[in-house]
Amino acid sequence: MKTRTKPLAALCLLAAIGAAVTLAAQTAPSPQQAVDAAFAKYKALQEGKNADYIPALAKVDPNLFGIAVVTADGKVYTAGDVKTEVSIQSISKVFTMAQVIQEQGLDSIEKRIGVDATGARFNSIIAIEGVKVVVGTGAPEMNALVNPGAISSTSMVLGSNADAIWGKIIGFHNDAAGRPLTVLQAKTIACRTFPSSDCQTITPMACRRENQRPSFTWRTTTMRLD
Repeated sequence: MKTRTKPLAALCLLAAIGAAVTLAAQTAPSPQQAVDAAFAKYKALQEGKNADYIPALAKVDPNLFGIAVVTADGKVYTAGDVKTEVSIQSISKVFTMAQVIQEQGLDSIEKRIGVDATGARFNSIIAIEGVKVVVGTGAPEMNALVNPGAISSTSMVLGSNADAIWGKIIGFHNDAAGRPLTVLQAKTIACRTFPSSDCQTITPMACRRENQRPSFTWRTTTMRLD
């Protein structure tokens, strides 16, 4: 009897597990149901406010709210305001980083720029001057999602000249959006204090007001989904 009860018990256990898995599969919400539930739960949330130091963000209707989930196999699930055109700002850093990884391999960003926190603000120039090497890896203590790292990842995009490189960058963004994007260009002036302290991107008038002086100028690009 003992030799028969063990297989029988195993079969019963397998049947119970199979029934539980089937029940879980039947009761688990679909991706669209999960997105709809999240939208319904948080659509009335009124915390926080728009960033007011960037005009393109300050003028956006704060009541807009949407969710989009894209799976690895390309399925899209959405809810709410997903057709509204918005400025993507620093989200562009992610796509440029992805472009470099696609061109040069998964470890290209890690070896050249780094994947560690800087311990400073996202727009800090001091983070460049004080960058350290991560022990054991030899990579910089930097990442492609802060301004210095994003500038570096942009410089890694391959091309025969500046126009070719820019064409690849905007082309990659267009492909990701599934349509051509509008690009707004402006000059940005960085100013820094002497002796050195943390730096930020502000206007020449603000530099003078804070007894600082402009140190250099470069072109920044703001992409809008329109």
